[in-house]
Amino acid sequence: MQLPLQLRQACVDFLLEACGEQIMSPHGQQRLIEQSGLPRGIVAQILMGGPPMQFATLLIAVLCEFPLDPHEPEPLLIFFHSLSERILEKYRPQLERLQQQLGNEQPITPPQPVIPPISESIPSPPPSTPSVTSSLQDELQRTIVEFLSALPDIAMPEQQQALLKVAQLGPKLQWQIQVGGEPQGFSMMLVATLKAYGRLDDGRDPVEAILKASKSLIPEQMQADCDRLIQQSQTGGSL
Repeated sequence: MQLPLQLRQACVDFLLEACGEQIMSPHGQQRLIEQSGLPRGIVAQILMGGPPMQFATLLIAVLCEFPLDPHEPEPLLIFFHSLSERILEKYRPQLERLQQQLGNEQPITPPQPVIPPISESIPSPPPSTPSVTSSLQDELQRTIVEFLSALPDIAMPEQQQALLKVAQLGPKLQWQIQVGGEPQGFSMMLVATLKAYGRLDDGRDPVEAILKASKSLIPEQMQADCDRLIQQSQTGGSL
């Protein structure tokens, strides 16, 4: 399913808001996927065990990218339909609006029986308010994704491989990054994976390494934007 970046990010944000408590742990992530009714072939492609933001970003990217029989419902629609009976009532109008945006106008028969709402099975932690720093970091992450998605020829797997090679991320990190997807999906998965990884063996920040590597692949008119993102990642808006 080809989605604009804004709508894809809206899917990630909804998952973090409506299911954030459950996906804080690897067990909760696994349980969420097991209850989704997704085909096993798709489940095998979903990386679990990382931080909530990484898990949500990679999950949505996989569901958008994974090929499916054209006669069957889209994996992303199957997943969101499975949430309809398991989220708090206050999130259902938001889910319905998201489903409409995704083109989910036809009802999908739930592949699993009705399961108690997530809130009844997972204890709720004390409410918290996102910090200004967290909001700035999320906004910077979106900006970096948009920048990487606009790199010349980044839709080509060869160019994606070239970017990773120039960045010299090291084998431990590079094997976690899947190439071959469309620009937005590749960029979202790339940034989420780099953000969750931590420092490289040589001490470099992986997101900064990718941005610096991209400078060798972009025209002169994009250089200033790249330099600004590198500077922001080094200061208060760092990832």
